[in-house]
Amino acid sequence: MILQKQEILNVPLKIRSESISTTDNSSCKSGEENGFYYWNSTRYLILIISLICFTLTLSNAIAFNFTIVCVHRDSDKDGTEAVTKVFRNRSNENIADTFVVSKDQVGIVIAAVAAGSIIGSLSLPYASSKLGTRLVFTIYGFISAISTLLSPFALSHSIYLIILMRIGQGIANSIGIPGLGAITSPWAPITESGIFLSLLSTHLQLSAIFTMPMSAFFCETSFGWQGIYYLQGGFTVLAFGAFFVVFRDSPKFHKNVSSKELNEIINGKSLNSNERSKGLKTPYFKILTDKSVIGVIIACIGGAIGFQVFNQYGPIYLSTVLNLNIKKAGIGAAIPYICSLFGKIACGPISDRLTFLSQKTRVIMFASISQYCMALCYILLACMPFKSDTAAQILYTLALTFSGISCVGILKGIALQARQYTYFLLTISAFIHNGVVLIFPFIISAFVQNNNHWSIIFYAVGIVVTISVSIFNFTCEIEPRPWTY
Repeated sequence: MILQKQEILNVPLKIRSESISTTDNSSCKSGEENGFYYWNSTRYLILIISLICFTLTLSNAIAFNFTIVCVHRDSDKDGTEAVTKVFRNRSNENIADTFVVSKDQVGIVIAAVAAGSIIGSLSLPYASSKLGTRLVFTIYGFISAISTLLSPFALSHSIYLIILMRIGQGIANSIGIPGLGAITSPWAPITESGIFLSLLSTHLQLSAIFTMPMSAFFCETSFGWQGIYYLQGGFTVLAFGAFFVVFRDSPKFHKNVSSKELNEIINGKSLNSNERSKGLKTPYFKILTDKSVIGVIIACIGGAIGFQVFNQYGPIYLSTVLNLNIKKAGIGAAIPYICSLFGKIACGPISDRLTFLSQKTRVIMFASISQYCMALCYILLACMPFKSDTAAQILYTLALTFSGISCVGILKGIALQARQYTYFLLTISAFIHNGVVLIFPFIISAFVQNNNHWSIIFYAVGIVVTISVSIFNFTCEIEPRPWTY
């Protein structure tokens, strides 16, 4: 059933009832001239601000991953210490602070973000239903900002305090993946939903592209490693302040959305897509027992493992295994995300234009390209018969690049089959990613006793990714599932 226009336009903006006739969707009469409507593009402003916010919450969560490279590179000259002196250079050698995280505690501090993300994910649906997306996302954003701004103090004084700050960053970071649906569903026209999903998902790449080189820069300047926390914390305050001012939970109630733009956004949207807002129950059992959904969940597990190994440990791998210096490690850690970003942007339109292939074939094809190629890169890294830093850097870059293409494979498959329940499967995906981040530090600590042991991890990741995407391809369905009706 298509939403009736008079129902949709029944909003507290008098000009809308005056400026839109029931027969002409595009008419914009004089009433609209009294406001500013961003050239009928308010939704794109929402998209840009949301992307910046998601990028910063993830940037705040991964900043520590490079900080430990900066700090421990200096301490390794004389051996590991229980309490490590902060990284020093000619400009900051008089700093008297200490860095309270030893190498044995790094895994716990990294895992704290995942614990926070799980806490945030559990509370997010209920909080959003009671307070709305706008207020809840803003609260989460300021939690991230405060936790990040206080991180330098925490890192210099108490392991328990930095774990608390990391949990705060994790809570805020939990909005990222569910936020893809929370922004796209109300604000994107049906014809632009793919673009919104693809662009919003680039926060996974943009965060590393920004944070890794900037962390390396601060590490070798008079600001020290603390600078990245103050910079990103300040940006986070500004970004979520703008989000609170500009964003509304529905375009119907946004004073800067013109009647013309509102019609574009709601055109073709059915009442079925609004079941969640009308209080109808989500059919959890039917969803979770659907063979196609089971295949999606298994694919998400493999994809999360393949992505998070290098997302969390990329800087450490480049610095300790490939022996790149601080600046090169920062740039080297960002290059794969730049390639992944361009790959993701390019593959979206390519997938849409391959109309001579069925939708299911396209989903399986891009999922296979993404996951099989990523698995191959891991296996080649594990069995490389010679030591070549250049070859390892290329394979590392390709692994993360292919991982990004999954947005037009697995992610697109989720959106096509789950429709109005896409948010639920994306929440499950977020849980899986958080679970991997929570568990993997302990696996790394157990199996990687020296640099040569990374091959064990790479073999295991390659095998898991291969099996998981094979199951996805076998069970894949892209038509709306029976429980969506």
